[in-house]
Amino acid sequence: MQNVIKTKINVGMQYDIRYKMLQTFVPHYIFRLKGMSNSTCDSNSCSKNQISERTIGIDLGTTRCCVAAIDKNGIPFTIENDQGLKTTPSYVLYESNSNVKVGKAAMNSQYPGEKLIYDSKRLIGRQYSDQAVTEDCERWSFVVVRNDTEPDEGKAMIKVNDRLIAPEKVSAELLKSMKRDAERHFGGQEVKNAVITVPAYFNSRQKEMTMEAAKIAGLNVLKLLTEPTAAAIALGIKSTESNRIKMIYDLGGGTFDVSIGRIVEKNGQKSELEIFAISGHTHLGGEDFDNIIIEDAIKHFQDKHEVNYPDSKTTRRRLCNQCREVKENMANTISNQQIDMVATVDDKRLSYTYTINQAQFYELCKEKFEGTLSIVDEAIENARKVVPDIVIDDILLVGGSTRIPRIKELLREKFPNAKILHNVNPDEAVAVGAAILAAQLSDPRYKNQAPKPQQSSSSSSNQPSSNNNKNDMSINYPEITSNTDIESGYMRLEIRESLPLSIGMEIRGGVNKIIIKRGTVYPCEVKIPTYTVVDNQPSFTADIFEGERARARDNVRIGTIVMNYLRPVERGSKHTTTFTIDNSGILHIKHVEEVSGRTAPLQINFNGQRNLNIDVANYVEQASRFKAADELFLLASSLRRAFEDDLHQKKRQLGSNRQGLENNIARARSIIDSCLAYCGGFPENPNEIAQNRNAFNIEFNGLQLI
Repeated sequence: MQNVIKTKINVGMQYDIRYKMLQTFVPHYIFRLKGMSNSTCDSNSCSKNQISERTIGIDLGTTRCCVAAIDKNGIPFTIENDQGLKTTPSYVLYESNSNVKVGKAAMNSQYPGEKLIYDSKRLIGRQYSDQAVTEDCERWSFVVVRNDTEPDEGKAMIKVNDRLIAPEKVSAELLKSMKRDAERHFGGQEVKNAVITVPAYFNSRQKEMTMEAAKIAGLNVLKLLTEPTAAAIALGIKSTESNRIKMIYDLGGGTFDVSIGRIVEKNGQKSELEIFAISGHTHLGGEDFDNIIIEDAIKHFQDKHEVNYPDSKTTRRRLCNQCREVKENMANTISNQQIDMVATVDDKRLSYTYTINQAQFYELCKEKFEGTLSIVDEAIENARKVVPDIVIDDILLVGGSTRIPRIKELLREKFPNAKILHNVNPDEAVAVGAAILAAQLSDPRYKNQAPKPQQSSSSSSNQPSSNNNKNDMSINYPEITSNTDIESGYMRLEIRESLPLSIGMEIRGGVNKIIIKRGTVYPCEVKIPTYTVVDNQPSFTADIFEGERARARDNVRIGTIVMNYLRPVERGSKHTTTFTIDNSGILHIKHVEEVSGRTAPLQINFNGQRNLNIDVANYVEQASRFKAADELFLLASSLRRAFEDDLHQKKRQLGSNRQGLENNIARARSIIDSCLAYCGGFPENPNEIAQNRNAFNIEFNGLQLI
């Protein structure tokens, strides 16, 4: 498939745009569950080596991490850490002797001060100036600073003592811990390959830094998989009913995702898992509910003592831990919960007992809880573009925050006829889905039809096999038979995901020229032939943006292409810029000067304009709200370019010498240069541009030169 959009823009460079899509665009996601053969295999053909146990799936969560794999029978299971737990808190402690502690060991350290790092997922790939970062900095007990050195100027960094630590290095410590747990489980065998999950609306820069974290941890990433997709895979292999519309409601510690789809049955077998719509928020989860309790507790403390609560990071960290524990307790009881607050203000030790119950908690978080439903509505609206009469039949709850009873109540009120499913552990579903895909991507058998193994006697009931039985998910959820689980490692998945935001390049006049549109399925590739517009053009520079607005500065700058010292040649020298989105949704750019063969890559930047939007939905909403203004801006840009083209053409037609017309030619050149200078100021009033062009034509034609 090749679409060609021809554009000639005499503004710094001229180019044609050719789109070469490696996957045809589709309006929704399709996960094909292929190779579900009815054939059986004996114990030799279904040996342990058929599925690589050295391949894992990792849920790199904001508050907790989880690692999973597929056993020799194709059964997914989660791997315990060194404390016998299936999830690890996303906490990292940098001790003064350069030792690093992860998880519970980090959380339980005495006097961690500013050395205890958490929420690194909310920092990864972010600029220090972004609103989401500056707001979070006010409550974190560690120090976040702006990096002032190249090449990462403007990047949000974590300061521990005299060290500056990049957020991806904190994430790398978490990944190292997951890797160690897996290697211990596999008897010391090295684990290299992994599928790692990210929020659906992570941007390219955040994904790039997640890949860097994996590289630091010594992991080869087979694919970055979006969290709702991973949960959909986990649900797909456990579902016993086909053709029912299913919604996955994934509310974790720091992010929220919703996906809507169904399992389609063909030829008597589950053959396709279709995802019609995905929506989400990259800054909404359990951490935000904790913060609401914290702020309420501080308010009560200040009202009681009529003083400001101390700005001690240690004191606030202790309060944060207490509030989180209270929140988790309120998921299981309606009784009052108490927090004993102690703080020193002006050398006075002050105390206060803060009391909260479940009903008060629900009222405090009402806006946040109900806000998730607006995101659900957005997903349903998008799903209606595929299935107009869509009705939600089943709801799968994923993420630890779905344990809050009010969440289930709201969903039951909104979808009274839907069945709320509990057949996947909310803390483990994402890792399990990632593990299923990881096993298949690393196993060459899946290039051909994969056999379904014969069910062994040990797995014919709801009792787990003796091998790894403490990790077998069927123990926690006995209503899902082992036969359903056993299929998972032998399904073939065809996964296609799409871009949450458009990729654009700034062209002359501050215009954001969309190169790859939002919703385009990746992997994909776009080639742009470009041409120099002046003789001996010295350099090529272009900023790259994510967003939907027409004006470049109204979007998020993610990087820059720079090529200096171009070959000194006449205007019209060809360059080619190739934009590639890989199978993890990460942008790669290669700019080539054809005459010399020199290349330049995309340079990731962190020093763009402050980003005031916290999630993708805001970008899309703003594009809709300011559509008229953007159209006016584009109209002005188009009129200005047309005026400039006309001016350059007339300047070429003047010639060098015309006997008897020297004065008129000089006057013509003068008014052309004056108008070019006017256009070079990038006027944005379409009427003014049209009037100036009309005035120019009248005066120029009056000189009778052409």
